[in-house]
Amino acid sequence: MAEPEPGTTRTLGALPIEPRTEPRMTPMPTGSIGIPGEHDPAPQHGRMLLLSAWTAVLVLIGLVAAARIFAAILLNSGPNWLVPTSIAIGSFGVVAAVVAFASIHRAIWAYSALGVSTAALAANLALLLNYL
Repeated sequence: MAEPEPGTTRTLGALPIEPRTEPRMTPMPTGSIGIPGEHDPAPQHGRMLLLSAWTAVLVLIGLVAAARIFAAILLNSGPNWLVPTSIAIGSFGVVAAVVAFASIHRAIWAYSALGVSTAALAANLALLLNYL
């Protein structure tokens, strides 16, 4: 779309369109949580190894919880609210783990997000042990 001549007014139907006086700013909406950009350096190897190992342990324990939930679905055991609640808590934990890897350049965010993921898994296991 061509820029209008200086001094002319463009309209959209009956509405006048005023020209932009300031340059467009393109803020990075995800910059506050530290999602790596195109030109960011690679994450530290030790941090990546620790996050990966921690997540692998969470996944292995989470598979046990998921198998028990699957059995509860097949056998129709436990209270009716347990399966949807467990799935919601597990989904929240997965999102927290994704946030941990997305914010790999900020150690406190990454470790805090995996801590939240661990707490979600612990809550899920506590529910399953108490009600199934």
